[in-house]
Amino acid sequence: ITEFTKGGKFGVLESTSLKDLMGEINLGKDGWVKFEDAVQKGEWNGADFAFIGKVTRFEESKKGFNASGFLPIPGGFNVQKLKAGVQIDWRLVDVSRRKVVKADRAQGAETGTSWGFNGNGGSFSTNEEAFRDSALGKATMRAIAQIVAELDDLTLPTSTRSAIKNERQRKAEVSRVATAED
Repeated sequence: ITEFTKGGKFGVLESTSLKDLMGEINLGKDGWVKFEDAVQKGEWNGADFAFIGKVTRFEESKKGFNASGFLPIPGGFNVQKLKAGVQIDWRLVDVSRRKVVKADRAQGAETGTSWGFNGNGGSFSTNEEAFRDSALGKATMRAIAQIVAELDDLTLPTSTRSAIKNERQRKAEVSRVATAED
């Protein structure tokens, strides 16, 4: 969501926190929010396209050397080579007709090294605990960057929802003009 929004090509609608957003409607409906400030049911925008993705590979392998007992370091020393791979199968769908506009697969890979000392008083390691800084996190971001780049190059067709809406508006205008001429 963050990466698609950054690019500015797409108007991204929130869909992962719908219960929270519906709660805002209920606050107005239940009188907790002033009427003029309340979000009314039926005021949300509809989606033209939906992005659907599924992680189909998410793996990490470690090969290393543990020097516990071999070096004069209490607790030991270890070095690991990390290899991470992520694959995301994705598609962009025209919501009104469920028609797949584009589908593809993105892959990301990352290798790295971690090392650490283990001792009686705790441990020290260069391994980052944060996911984005991990090999898997970096591989995931590489795959997402591929998807965003591919979608940035895509020329979107007019969505079926927009085409239907435009046709309704055109017919309403023709009807209005015909009524005004009578």
